[in-house]
Amino acid sequence: MLQAAIASLHCEPVVDWPQIADLHARLVDQTSSPVVALNHAVAIAQTGEPERALKIADDLGLKLEHYPYLYSTRGELLARLGRTDEARAALQRALALSRSDPERRFLTRRLAEL
Repeated sequence: MLQAAIASLHCEPVVDWPQIADLHARLVDQTSSPVVALNHAVAIAQTGEPERALKIADDLGLKLEHYPYLYSTRGELLARLGRTDEARAALQRALALSRSDPERRFLTRRLAEL
């Protein structure tokens, strides 16, 4: 139910990020999934709280140390916070872990933009 509600909110013309963040928080409580927690961090960042989102992502480090999306998320959050060198390092780690050519192209472009 929560996942369906989140998906439906993403389809709205104006995305209600605070509501999505709230639903993700509830889903984290239900599942204890580190991937869901990372998605929660993204939703929080979209509400304008990148520092809070980065704290969540950083706390997931050991659980998701080989998950490229942890590092791409961290890279984007760090870039939003103006921490460019750290953002580059995180995106380079994501690039090293990525196995998808489209993702690798995206990350390469994103690194060039920083």
